[in-house]
Amino acid sequence: MNNSTGALTPVPGSPFAVNSLVFSGLALDLSGQYLFAGAPLTQTIQEFQVNTSTGALTPMVGTNSPIFNLIQVVGDYLYVPNSTDLGSSGATSAIAVFSIDGSTGALTQVPGSPFTAGVPITAMASVTLPTTQ
Repeated sequence: MNNSTGALTPVPGSPFAVNSLVFSGLALDLSGQYLFAGAPLTQTIQEFQVNTSTGALTPMVGTNSPIFNLIQVVGDYLYVPNSTDLGSSGATSAIAVFSIDGSTGALTQVPGSPFTAGVPITAMASVTLPTTQ
């Protein structure tokens, strides 16, 4: 991106082939090194390593998970609405949580996950609060 004009320039090699998967949500880890994409039709979280100098993506091994459509990174964790616990409304009402390995980007499901939310999940967002001294 041109910082003075805001103009975008395509990254060489873009768009990147992803085996015809349809993604419904994207999340970048806090280091900017790993991109996670939800692919509900194949019930996977596709993982990519990000070249922080060029922006190029390298596919990594995906993680099987009965995901819904939205994903969110908070700290060292990836939160994913989970489609194994559909509430009475038919909407997902559980959240799967994965820890993100900072050196490899690998995902490991947190013990006890998915966690029942008790209500249908229609959106997810994170908030960063200022620290107090």
